[in-house]
Amino acid sequence: MALFPTLWGFLGLLNDATDFKDTLVNAVKPMIEMTNTYGNPWQQWRAITMSWAAPVALVGIMAVETLAGIFGLIGLVLMLRKVVGSSADFAHGKAWMMLGCLCAILVWGIGFTVIADDYFLSWEAKTMPLSNQLGGTIYFLPNALGLILATLHREGGDY
Repeated sequence: MALFPTLWGFLGLLNDATDFKDTLVNAVKPMIEMTNTYGNPWQQWRAITMSWAAPVALVGIMAVETLAGIFGLIGLVLMLRKVVGSSADFAHGKAWMMLGCLCAILVWGIGFTVIADDYFLSWEAKTMPLSNQLGGTIYFLPNALGLILATLHREGGDY
C-alpha cells in the first residue's frame, strides 16, 4: 500500500515538472479561471484570474504530490527494513506511509475531487466534464484504502 503514495507522488512531480508550462496553460489555469464552465454569474465569482494564481496553485499541487512520494518512500523503506524486526519499529515506518497517504488524499481527494470539481465546477466542462473527478477519485481511493488498512492493523497482536 505504501507504493501508491510513493509512486504516484513522484510520478506526479515528474510529469508536472517536465511539462510545467503545458500543464499550467491547459489544465490549471482554465480550471481556476473557470473558462470552460457555463459562465453562470452566480458561480463565476469564485474564478481566480490573477496572473500569479495558476503557477502558485500548480507549485502547491507539486509540493503536496512530492510530500506524498517522500513520506510514502520513507515508510516503505522503514517497513521493509523492519518486517522481521520489532513491531514498534514497523509501526514507525507505517506512520510515515500513513502520512504519505494523507498527503495523497489531500491533493487528489480534496484538491482534485472536491475543490477542482465542486468549487471550480470542472464537472461542467464542455469537453471531458468528469475527468478531474474521475482521475482524482482513482488516485484517492487506493491511498484512502491504504490509510484505512494501516489504521486498522495493529502490530504485535495488540488489538
